[in-house]
Amino acid sequence: MSPKLTALLERLDQSLRALYRKRYRGLVLHGAQARGEARHSNRVDVILLLDGPIDAMREILRTEDAVWSLAFEAGFTVGLLPIEESRFETSSEPFLQDARRDGIRVP
Repeated sequence: MSPKLTALLERLDQSLRALYRKRYRGLVLHGAQARGEARHSNRVDVILLLDGPIDAMREILRTEDAVWSLAFEAGFTVGLLPIEESRFETSSEPFLQDARRDGIRVP
């Protein structure tokens, strides 16, 4: 993982932790960046783990200012998917199984 990507993930972690406080359970980098297959891509796919029921659209809108400003500043495009932590940990959905297997937890 590049230093630039590491810095972005650390800043996202700090910003989202401050926004969600007790509901915040962490981030998971997944996709090509996590697998080390992103050769010349600036696309970053991140799962936002939260406690409690999730309204995905509401959470995306809530995080929009923080995510977009940090991503723009770092030169990345960030795809953020909010998911309830318990669903991430236990789901048999192929996408989430892949993310658990290949993903990199951010503190």
